[in-house]
Amino acid sequence: MTGAPFVLAALLAVSQDKPPDPPPLTEAQRMRLAQLAHNAQREAARLKALLEERQQELSQVYAEYDLDLPRATQLEAEILDLQRQMLDNYRKMQVELRAVVGKERFLILKKRIDNLLRSPPAKDQPPPRP
Repeated sequence: MTGAPFVLAALLAVSQDKPPDPPPLTEAQRMRLAQLAHNAQREAARLKALLEERQQELSQVYAEYDLDLPRATQLEAEILDLQRQMLDNYRKMQVELRAVVGKERFLILKKRIDNLLRSPPAKDQPPPRP
């Protein structure tokens, strides 16, 4: 094989390949990400449980013929506040994630953390490793 076709074949092979993997995470990054995922998951579970309790209480208030309007108003405000806290928790996790890793690694880790947030937290277990 002569030089030009070989170089051309190599260039075509490289251009068709996926981009190179990002560099591996350092141990410090791994630890920060594991703690970030654990804390965000724990807080999301706590807020979700509180939200479900308040929604159930509000359903019970609405189920009565004699509407306790002050209680309903209070519960509605608590529900809105819990929803805001859930959004704040997720945004905080997203900001911290970007502070720990570069753009290349972000997409990979974001999928993993999103999956962790969807699953219930494990009790009495150390934070998961990313």
